[in-house]
Amino acid sequence: MRKKSVLTSLIALSLSITSAAFAANESAFWNAASGDFNDPTNWTGPSGSVVPNGSGIGTIGNAGGTGVLVGGATLSGTASVAGITVGFGGNAQGSLVIDGGTFSATAGTFGLAGGSGGTLVLQNNGVANFGTGSMDFGRGSGVAVGAGTFLMTSGTFTQTGDIYFGGTTSTGNASKGYGSQSGGTATITTAGTNLRVGASQNSSTTGGQGTFALSDGTLNIPSTSIGLILGDGGGSFGTFLMSGGTLIFQNKGIDLGRNNGSGYAAFTAGTVSSGTIGIGGSALASVGGNGTGTMVVSGTANITMTSGNNLIVGAQQGNNGALSNGTSAGSLLIQGGTMTVNSTAFLGSGTTTAGSSKIAQGTLLVSGGLFAANTVQLGRNFTSSGYFGLSGGQANINNFNGPTDPSSTGTFDFTGGTLKLRDSSIDVTNNGGTFSPGGSGGVGTTGFADKSYTQNSGTLWIDINSGTFDTITTGAGTASIAGTINVATTDTLTVGQTFDVLVATLVTLDPGTAVTGTDGAGHPFSASVVNSGTTLELAVNDVPEPAVLSGSILTAAYLLKRRHRRGELKPPRRLRCA
Repeated sequence: MRKKSVLTSLIALSLSITSAAFAANESAFWNAASGDFNDPTNWTGPSGSVVPNGSGIGTIGNAGGTGVLVGGATLSGTASVAGITVGFGGNAQGSLVIDGGTFSATAGTFGLAGGSGGTLVLQNNGVANFGTGSMDFGRGSGVAVGAGTFLMTSGTFTQTGDIYFGGTTSTGNASKGYGSQSGGTATITTAGTNLRVGASQNSSTTGGQGTFALSDGTLNIPSTSIGLILGDGGGSFGTFLMSGGTLIFQNKGIDLGRNNGSGYAAFTAGTVSSGTIGIGGSALASVGGNGTGTMVVSGTANITMTSGNNLIVGAQQGNNGALSNGTSAGSLLIQGGTMTVNSTAFLGSGTTTAGSSKIAQGTLLVSGGLFAANTVQLGRNFTSSGYFGLSGGQANINNFNGPTDPSSTGTFDFTGGTLKLRDSSIDVTNNGGTFSPGGSGGVGTTGFADKSYTQNSGTLWIDINSGTFDTITTGAGTASIAGTINVATTDTLTVGQTFDVLVATLVTLDPGTAVTGTDGAGHPFSASVVNSGTTLELAVNDVPEPAVLSGSILTAAYLLKRRHRRGELKPPRRLRCA
């Protein structure tokens, strides 16, 4: 009886529910290899066979200090319990399959310490409702680890409290959790709760390892905090893989690696509606940084960040005193698909305290797809660095800003792809890409705030449409053009008509610069520097007339006749007939 009382206390502790709710006669342990959840003969309680319900709890796959039990319950009807533990200690393995039925519980733990493993399966349009207690997939206790798995193919899943995959913020060890959603709708309903993938105590060096994969269906997280946290706490690592479906954040969004944790997310397909995103450190100023994070967008993925929510790559603005020193490093790779930031993308967001040892490093690499942002900020606050590399795809930016403090640095490396830019407070050097003030097919203006535009190679793309045309101004800055100038228009223009497309304090045009494109009538263009070297002017030229070709033919005939007279060409000898 003493062993059973101790075991009951441990289960109550693991589920974080008051001991009063778990009196001995309210607990039941699975005693079958497999079977119906609602069959009393598959359960053993203090008073004999009893199906856990109401305020009771159920434990499936329980070592109980006497050996390993393997069990799997399938629910096709209805069940409601205060809590459920699947896989408890001593390498015990258990599973709960909700097969078209409806299951409700205040809290649940799947894989609790001792090398145990627990699995929750939701299929055949089943319904799972979990309450205010946390839900853990792979939770440790001390040095003992657990492993938990969640598999959802259809149906409805609702959780009111936090969900952990691999460790928790109160237990620091290498527990593992895995989640997969390939259909149905999963919702975390409470505004202040989160989905945490890979977590540990901040002071831990061996954290939980978690993975969640979304391939179809809808995952809805309305948290007013950070909804999805990947790698929270020392030694933790969280991974999120999205290859389809819909991910919705009604308020905030994602943190990848914070409080000395690491996070990785890859989006290859599907649609994401997100709030704030922090990659390498938290997007929240009240949470510590010192994390590493990587986010990859490719394929056909479409991520849209709602207005008023910022993207922070390399975040170190946190005020967590225990993490006062260190480095936050984040990387965002756009290889395909589309990512839209309707507010600001900060690449390196440092501390607001001068002289701090905190360092923030943010990197954005666009090699394909489309990255669009209202504002891009390279280096924010103190001791931060931002790097933006554009080698392919397209980047649409309204405002491009450099570091806000001399202790921070910012670099823009433009070697390929297309840059659509409206206003810039940094110098831009083009080494192989296409610079389009209004974007290909549209007319717009780029203003450099006393900064320079240098084109060593690549293309300056100029659109002309119904009398309006792209323009560039640099204020007190300069401009240098080499490579190619391409003019795109369907207008029929007048020969001799000119367009002042670039104005700077000094404009330099390489004599080898190619000018391509014609107007709607086939008129070519030429480029020159005018107005005392301050303006790049494009002029409409005449199309070569047929008369030019006729003159060439007459000249060739004249030269042929002269050669004949000089004996260089002799007539063929006549043959005499016999």
